[in-house]
Amino acid sequence: MHSSDAIRTLLTRLAGERNVGLQAVSRAIGKNHAYLQQFVTGRRSPAVLPEAVRIALGRYFRVDPDLFKPPEHPADQQSMRSIDADLLARANYVARYVIGGDPADEPIRVSISAAVYTLLERGKMDDDEGTLEVLALLARRLRGPAKPPGETG
Repeated sequence: MHSSDAIRTLLTRLAGERNVGLQAVSRAIGKNHAYLQQFVTGRRSPAVLPEAVRIALGRYFRVDPDLFKPPEHPADQQSMRSIDADLLARANYVARYVIGGDPADEPIRVSISAAVYTLLERGKMDDDEGTLEVLALLARRLRGPAKPPGETG
């Protein structure tokens, strides 16, 4: 079994679980409609998914982009590090502070928490009101446009 076969199987399974075609996924990640179909069938390039495509697929399917990396490609040092429990707790606290506790907002809260964790880990986040305002703006954008009062759906 070729190393990319497991990735092809994973990609097909993820698309099937979400009831979406490979054409739609290809377009969603900024590629032509046949890009992933060509990868899955193995007829034409790409033989291995480039890093930018792996990252886009990870975001689209909300999975670790390294799942799309063939085993013969050594994992980079960043992905080998373990998660810092203290930073994760701080990131989760900030996300809950900014987003609130509504279970419907969990996907947004997870996205905010991941962004905050990365910033904290890299020492690029200040614990100040300006940062919280930026995160609140991000949360509003992730939620989408507000509906007028009384409108449903």
